[in-house]
Amino acid sequence: MTFLSPAAALVGLAVVVPLAALLLLERRARAARALLGLEAPARPAWLVPGAALVAFAGLLSAAAAQPALTDRRERPVRTDAEAFFLLDISRSMLAGRGGETRLDRARESALALRSEIAEVPAGLASLTDRALPHLYPTPDQETFSETLRRTIEIEHPPPQVGGVRATSLEPIESFAGPFFFSERASRRLLVVLTDGESVRVDPAVMQLAMAEGRPYELVLLQIWDEADRIRGDRYRPDPGSGEDLELIASGLGADAMHGSRLGAARRAVRAAVGRGPTATRVENADTRPLAPYAAALALLPLGVLLKRRNLA
Repeated sequence: MTFLSPAAALVGLAVVVPLAALLLLERRARAARALLGLEAPARPAWLVPGAALVAFAGLLSAAAAQPALTDRRERPVRTDAEAFFLLDISRSMLAGRGGETRLDRARESALALRSEIAEVPAGLASLTDRALPHLYPTPDQETFSETLRRTIEIEHPPPQVGGVRATSLEPIESFAGPFFFSERASRRLLVVLTDGESVRVDPAVMQLAMAEGRPYELVLLQIWDEADRIRGDRYRPDPGSGEDLELIASGLGADAMHGSRLGAARRAVRAAVGRGPTATRVENADTRPLAPYAAALALLPLGVLLKRRNLA
């Protein structure tokens, strides 16, 4: 049990005033009985109201302190590894079938792969002809999910050069620099979810640029289908995009696979981060306030006091 505002319990000290008044009345009554030669009652008259006052003050103090039962959940978090999920948001990702776009499928795949490495802090970035971070690596999966849902949208922000084929995979080399992964992460993973319909890049040039930075594991997941279309647009899927993506993956020593092979992608990301040291992270899953119950119970001794007053 925890108290959300423990200092507020001091309100119960106000009971000192009526208790002092009761004691003063009892002293006067004792003096009057001694003067008149009367015997003391078997039970002091102040006992019941005094106990009711103390009980009322105690319960009122408890209610003011806001007691609560907190359901605490602990889980391990990797201290040596981080992951980034880079989603293609160029116009070609609007293509889809059955009301579901490629970007919708990319979001679903990102969530599935994120859950596979739940103990690894993960971030989110968008890709057009540049890579922009939207969320830096965090162990909070709910934050990851909300950021993915709220901020990853087609051409938000837009590419520097317009057009359906605006994607360039060249910006993935920037993840070898100091702007995405933290210094403490010795194991780094970048998962790229794209349709592969990008401008041509030279894997050898990318490999040289990446060699100058910090190494990371790369998994490329192609979200693409030949039946994908953009409503009201003359766009047609590029059947050679898969070969282009495999060529880049081969040149960079990365894994490239189709989005339909999600099981293989799960194994790839799990193997990429491997195993490592963890720290315990405490999460508050649920908090149940008890103050209303304490306040309700306080009405019982208050009722005793009011009844005795009316009888008097």
